[in-house]
Amino acid sequence: MSKSAALREAQLALLYGRIKDENGKSDLRPPTFWAPYVLMGN
Repeated sequence: MSKSAALREAQLALLYGRIKDENGKSDLRPPTFWAPYVLMGN
């Protein structure tokens, strides 16, 4: 899997609620959690 594909999968998992916090209670779907990540380099 390429780096860009891995970042995309992680962002989509957060967006669709497939990833939870350590308590399993927090909602990580808002963009404040998944939007700030950027891929730099190759």
